[in-house]
Amino acid sequence: MGTLLESLKRYFENTPKDILENDWKENEYLDNIGPDVTEYVNYVQEYFRVNVNYEDNLNYNITADIKITEDSQYYFAA
Repeated sequence: MGTLLESLKRYFENTPKDILENDWKENEYLDNIGPDVTEYVNYVQEYFRVNVNYEDNLNYNITADIKITEDSQYYFAA
């Protein structure tokens, strides 16, 4: 079966370009729903007082000044 990444690679390598473009057009409207990644990261940093340093090479250094207790609901941020 393989991993999701492997499946996606096979899909993009083996699917004709016109089908990929049709798939994209069908879902393009979803780009205009909700915040983009940068807006979401800024919101999380501000709301939870969390510092997320992200770079183009996808290395993340995350520090937080929060206390998580057993009744915390931080999962709502995801």
